[in-house]
Amino acid sequence: MKSLFYGNVLLLIPMGGKVPLLFFIFCSIPMGVVRAGIPPFPLSQATARPKRPENLTPDEKVRILSERGSPVAAVLQYIENISALHLNGSCRRSSLDEFTSKEFDWRQLSKLGNFEKQMNAAVKTANILNHYFLRAPNDTEINALFFYSLVKANIESDPSLSSSSIVLTSELGELFVPFTYRRSDGTLKTSGLGSWLLDRWPGNDWFWMLQEGNYSELFGQVGNGTDLVVTVEDGYWTAPYIDCNLTTTWHITYGIPFFSRSNDELYFKGVVSVTLPMTNVDIDQCDAGNHLSAFSSSHHCDAATTQCVPVHGKGFRRGAYKCLCKPNHYPASTEAQRRGSNYYDGEAVENAYVESVLLGQNKFSSSFQCLPCRVGCDVCIGDQPCYVEYDLMLRSLVLCFQSFCSTIVIILIVVVFVLRKKRIFSSSMWVMLETILVGALFLYQ
Repeated sequence: MKSLFYGNVLLLIPMGGKVPLLFFIFCSIPMGVVRAGIPPFPLSQATARPKRPENLTPDEKVRILSERGSPVAAVLQYIENISALHLNGSCRRSSLDEFTSKEFDWRQLSKLGNFEKQMNAAVKTANILNHYFLRAPNDTEINALFFYSLVKANIESDPSLSSSSIVLTSELGELFVPFTYRRSDGTLKTSGLGSWLLDRWPGNDWFWMLQEGNYSELFGQVGNGTDLVVTVEDGYWTAPYIDCNLTTTWHITYGIPFFSRSNDELYFKGVVSVTLPMTNVDIDQCDAGNHLSAFSSSHHCDAATTQCVPVHGKGFRRGAYKCLCKPNHYPASTEAQRRGSNYYDGEAVENAYVESVLLGQNKFSSSFQCLPCRVGCDVCIGDQPCYVEYDLMLRSLVLCFQSFCSTIVIILIVVVFVLRKKRIFSSSMWVMLETILVGALFLYQ
């Protein structure tokens, strides 16, 4: 046998005799493999098996969901991550502003239009201050009690508000911030917080965004003695945030500017804000209108066999719905059948969807489908028939056997009657024999 190197492959060529094919294949293994003892084609990063979801960090899950075209799922996963962190006694200053996109432009009133009552409270206060500053003489002193009364009235008139503030600017750049908030026991606390409330970060930029706004169009509408009136469209919504100062839960703030006059020139004077807790606001992922329309139609129910029904009272978290089987359908899951329920829980559906995206699969929907009931069933919880169903094959076999036996009996009746005068039948009481055969024929019917 002669050895020959071709590249980095060792070839053994038999010089005579026969060499088993398996031996020839073994000898054709690349020499690099023989030397290193490793597979010839190591897995690249693209072909490597992805991590299991339980081995991913919370931030990795959000990043993967966002990269794979599931922005809504990424936001909801981020909310779940923060909730789990707070259950452990930690607080992380967070804001959904980092997820701002076409789907989550929190500044659009259409996204938060159902908070109209809270917005109108801020707008009403801002217009009171417009009238106060635009009509008052330039040398009018600020009555602090008046502003404290306004913010306290906002909180007292609406139990859904957690805090309200008025930010007043001055020519020296100082800020006066009357602030009222609702304590955990329901009582109100009023104080002057100063500028620390306005610590600028992505979740708390309402004052700065309104201060830097362009109001030339709004100022142009004032003339001939007309008062300056702001509306809800002139306000600004923050994204849901957690500040870890006064609270460790999700909140959202709406701010509306008010103005003053100096030498017949209008200028920005300050902002009225109201803040709402999101803990009691359900994330409605179904198709119906809700307070957070950015999450509408983000459920993962099977549209062909189920319908999304919101479940109220779960708060600011995902999965607040159930996939209810359509009429004349039952859940395909044996677990749901065992419970006797005709729906799938939204939290289980969301968890399965996230896991399938993280694994690069799309098989979760088949596990949450409903199957059609048997014919004639209006309601069912399984594949059981609602009415008695006949086994045509078995009935046909029995009927054929019965017909065969009846035919034989009829033939015997005819044979006995025809041969009744024969000695063997006449001496054997053929009438009794005929009676027995006729009785047997009736038994087969």
